[in-house]
Amino acid sequence: VAIMFSGYAIGGMASALLGSFLVVDYGWEIMFYIAGIPTLLLPIIWKMLPESLMYLVKEKRHDEAKKIVRKLAPQETITASTNLILDEPTKGDDAPIKALFLKNRGFTTIMFWVAFFMCLLMVYALASWLPKLMIQAGYSLGASMLFLFALNIGGMIGAIGGGVLADKFHLKPVLTIMFVAGAAALILLGYNSPQVVLYSL
Repeated sequence: VAIMFSGYAIGGMASALLGSFLVVDYGWEIMFYIAGIPTLLLPIIWKMLPESLMYLVKEKRHDEAKKIVRKLAPQETITASTNLILDEPTKGDDAPIKALFLKNRGFTTIMFWVAFFMCLLMVYALASWLPKLMIQAGYSLGASMLFLFALNIGGMIGAIGGGVLADKFHLKPVLTIMFVAGAAALILLGYNSPQVVLYSL
């Protein structure tokens, strides 16, 4: 999951590198033109992206579904006579929002929501405003875009490394330590430090 999410960081690194070379000569608009290029790939994506397993089983396209199951679970024996059925939810199996607040889960639910909101706010703020803040701190546009590159490298290393650590240890201590380290790094970014230190932070 962490490797899949690191695609976001790879995109961030690519845009930061392109921006550091192109924005100076062509203005910020060039990045929006480049961002439009992937739409040309939509027909290829439409053709190559597989249907979901649930959809294939529901539509009784069992041969296609079995191919996917063989890839997902090669240890399973899938033959021509294997019957694939949907694990349909039974009545009363749903999870209404009020269930999040039952059995002393109210405080945990609220804190979980706050944590996710703050994470998304931080990601948006840093991705959108870090270059501008570094320009105001006296760095060139190219150098400021490289801060965004460094941010995304850190995001990718943190996501994959955190995933490995969470598999080995427990998710809660790993997340707690990473949040504390991230908060400390953000605070230290506010101080006038050598460029190497800022990139590391």
